[in-house]
Amino acid sequence: WSVTSVSSQKFLFGPEFTFTGPDGKVTGMLKSSVIERMRFHLVERQADGAKFTVDGNSKAQFSSPNGWWFSVGEDPGVLEVTTTPLSVEGFHRYQADMQDAIFVSAANEGVFPWDYLGGGHINIGVSEFGGRALLLRNFIVDYINHNELSMGALGYDTNNALPISMMNP
Repeated sequence: WSVTSVSSQKFLFGPEFTFTGPDGKVTGMLKSSVIERMRFHLVERQADGAKFTVDGNSKAQFSSPNGWWFSVGEDPGVLEVTTTPLSVEGFHRYQADMQDAIFVSAANEGVFPWDYLGGGHINIGVSEFGGRALLLRNFIVDYINHNELSMGALGYDTNNALPISMMNP
């Protein structure tokens, strides 16, 4: 099974990156300071044509002029950053932008990804299987039989991303 075999269309997935403070907690004040750092860096300090736009409804959503976005929300103990669902090629294309906009901005406010706390997630919509039940079934079988699909990429986080094969019946 491979991502490229799904269809002629590119397989899209959306990550959730998680960050926490040095004590494993995120306060409302810390969340606000991270969002303000991002706003200052991505809007105020960018040249015309490179400025992000910000929609601050329930979460702060930053939209890049390059065509991708991310939003900053909360989950217990962590800031949760979700991004535009993209193909692998799309993530490669925006890798440097995401590193700077998300990870460097967060690090400058003292929040970092932590092993065993949050770990992040990768979301894949059922629609990505194109209505092909066998393809969905094969993905589920692979996911159950290969717990490294959950654990390796997500930092062996058994608190938040336990593989199905390790769960109690």
